[in-house]
Amino acid sequence: MNKNAHQLFAIGLATVFAYLFDINLFILPFILILAFFIGSFPDKDLEWGIGHRGVTHSLLFFFLMALLCTFGVFYFYAILESAIGVPVFEAEVDENFIPIFFTKLSSLDMDVIFNDGFFKLFAFFFSSFFSHFILDIITLSGLDVTKEVHISGSIRSNNTFFNFFFGSVGLITFFISLIFIILREISGTIFEWSTWFYIIDGGLIVIIFIISIGMKFKKIKEDYTCFDYDKKVQLCIPKGTCIQLGSGKDDLICNE
Repeated sequence: MNKNAHQLFAIGLATVFAYLFDINLFILPFILILAFFIGSFPDKDLEWGIGHRGVTHSLLFFFLMALLCTFGVFYFYAILESAIGVPVFEAEVDENFIPIFFTKLSSLDMDVIFNDGFFKLFAFFFSSFFSHFILDIITLSGLDVTKEVHISGSIRSNNTFFNFFFGSVGLITFFISLIFIILREISGTIFEWSTWFYIIDGGLIVIIFIISIGMKFKKIKEDYTCFDYDKKVQLCIPKGTCIQLGSGKDDLICNE
């Protein structure tokens, strides 16, 4: 997808996590700006000349970069709170200035862990990076999930309709989630109908994902003939081509 679609989709998904994890409204504008630029950041590999959709599109890269952003923002507010003496964010640190989150991890209490400020920030930033992964795996080029697994769909990255669609979904989700956040700050309650919005919103994305991947498999089924070779390997032969598997005539297999 293009840069605008990635950025708008990222800020939309990030705002959903900001609402779900009840991230402090005081820091939200700052981290939303970061999420906007994070959305297209993996495509910097095009400028760096390190091969497109390689290391900067891996889940490990997303995890490490989200962790880096989390530490940066967390310590910024921890230092700010220490300087002004006002708790503007849940940037809790111990006497060694280490996030208390790592102590909470040992408790294995999910409620405690999920409500920690450090974890909230990490979930926010990881969702921003992961949004890029979601949009790229439904394109024709797809992405390598692991060394053995590659996922791709049937949508071209420059498809005007889908770039507009995902950009619009991101922008609408951003504004509506922002309204949810502001209303919750005013009333102190969570609105039940927000759940239905996210179900419908997420459902649209899942439907597009299924259609895209499904069309890809349909095309493979139409254009290739697949069969099991040597009980361990499955070979798929494009229509109108032949494969010589051995030296004999019977080893020539064609897909007419």
